[in-house]
Amino acid sequence: MPPDHITVVGASQGSWIAMLASTYLQNRNVNFVFIAACSADEGFLKMVDLHGNVLSIYEKSDLAQSCQDYRRDATGINGWKEVEVNTGLKHGFLFRPLKEWTEPTMAWAKR
Repeated sequence: MPPDHITVVGASQGSWIAMLASTYLQNRNVNFVFIAACSADEGFLKMVDLHGNVLSIYEKSDLAQSCQDYRRDATGINGWKEVEVNTGLKHGFLFRPLKEWTEPTMAWAKR
């Protein structure tokens, strides 16, 4: 399978696993989607060096917010997009397959 046909999706703590996969794979052509990902402490930020095509999705009312700090320190990002959704559900926006996060995720995987 060509790397650009692979998309790794992680939500909440699962996104931290996806971030580590991005760091260790170091492949600029694999797609990654991090949903409600970026509320990690400085120690985790230092462990991560993102690679690949990265889509970050976060909820405006959630504690987990923008992944810009991870982007700033990344050495292998090929493509980047960040989407803020506003459902008012805080972290609960993940508990159902809402179009606000499923549609951008599927579109990122198909690009």
